[in-house]
Amino acid sequence: MFLSDLQTNITKKLFDSGIETSSLDSRIILKEIFCFDEKELILNSKLIVPDNKINEVDKVLSRRLRGEPVSKIFGKREFYKSTFFISEDVLDPRPETELMIEKLVNIFQNKSISILDMGTGTGCILISLLTELKESHGLGIDISQKAVSIAKKNAEDQKISKRSKFMKRSLN
Repeated sequence: MFLSDLQTNITKKLFDSGIETSSLDSRIILKEIFCFDEKELILNSKLIVPDNKINEVDKVLSRRLRGEPVSKIFGKREFYKSTFFISEDVLDPRPETELMIEKLVNIFQNKSISILDMGTGTGCILISLLTELKESHGLGIDISQKAVSIAKKNAEDQKISKRSKFMKRSLN
């Protein structure tokens, strides 16, 4: 089976199960399993898929069909211009939040500001802002120690841990 045929099959199964993001999910699944980026996925459309990869796809697909989000299956999610680690302990970053990041970056570009992110979760908002606003620093607070750990890991991965701090605190 060609990679393009596998992608078509995955998309159809997801679509038939009522998953609105079937096309996106099928691309993410294949990119993760084959370690491809978007361009490589297209360029390798005539790749003959070995059985072991088909088995991997089937395992991931069955998890997705049971309602598990792709991001939770792979433990990461694209947000703004970066990839963030996630887990069942944090909410997935929302695409509409990326608009807020863009607007704040436009307002505060070339300025040094202090940012407070309450309920930081993955830290994606604070980290994305600090990645763009090079002279700024920030504090992320969450009630969950597991969320704080994930945010710290994301800050290290995005190379902004020196300008960020994360703490476990309650809002009470």
